[in-house]
Amino acid sequence: MQTQLIDGSWVATIGWDVINFTSEYDAVNSCPIRQGSPHPLNSSLTCTSIGLTENKLTKAIVIANFGVTGLINAGAPPLARPEVTSWKWGKQTLPVDTDTNGNPIVNSAKDAFRSNFSRNFSVRYCRVERWEAYYDQTLAANYTDTINNAAIIFQGLYLGPGQCYFVSYAPIEPYQLGAPYVHVAYEFEIRTPNAPNMTLLQIRHPFQLRLVDQGLRGQYNDVNNSNAPTMGHFWLGGTGTQQCTRDVLLNGQGQPVDSTIKVTQSLVAANSQSVPSNVFVDSTSTATFLIYMIYQETNFALIGI
Repeated sequence: MQTQLIDGSWVATIGWDVINFTSEYDAVNSCPIRQGSPHPLNSSLTCTSIGLTENKLTKAIVIANFGVTGLINAGAPPLARPEVTSWKWGKQTLPVDTDTNGNPIVNSAKDAFRSNFSRNFSVRYCRVERWEAYYDQTLAANYTDTINNAAIIFQGLYLGPGQCYFVSYAPIEPYQLGAPYVHVAYEFEIRTPNAPNMTLLQIRHPFQLRLVDQGLRGQYNDVNNSNAPTMGHFWLGGTGTQQCTRDVLLNGQGQPVDSTIKVTQSLVAANSQSVPSNVFVDSTSTATFLIYMIYQETNFALIGI
């Protein structure tokens, strides 16, 4: 046996001289090691490959190579092999209006800045490879571009509702129709915002569209038109001589947070509006955010990952 460190990885080899064999397969099969078997003296090493290196008709040399690997039962029949998981990290950007201590991001006059601020948060990408009896086209159609509708335990990680996005499910390599098994890969994106300035709705809906509730117009009752609901521009209160030229922060119901801001030059108060049933309102210290459900939620527990 030879054990050595090559390129930062521990590897080992075992060799056998085999005689009286009828075929190369017979020579390899006569050895006590199979691909995926642990090393007899070091269970941390796994057989990554085994085969003939020399065939002299009357004697063959069989070599088994070992290495440190996270793959288990690599030599087992495909459908009996456990799934293989890989992870990588990325970043996402979300709008914020508080710092890491939860303090509002405002100027020295305690007014909100004209610019909208954002922050990067870590994102995890997970790829799960496994062998299946067939490629499930229905699963691919029903789950691609959806998020989990309930809390799940994913690869040992607890995920709250809406924190896991199903990116894709597809065969890794070409396959023939009627093949006894297909090598497939599931890919997921995971967002688990956990900073102090994250509200419950941000944590619950990290993949949905999140917008600051603001604008230049509001709805009011037009007394000149039988009090019909009408859209009008926001004006600064007091004199009614200055129309607002930058977005006004709203309270999630279509009304300015600053109650002195009115609608139209006649300074009418904005009507209170209700958002659609599929829109969530997330109020923080200095702004209100509207969360729109743009991704369908599905039951990930049925996938079996």
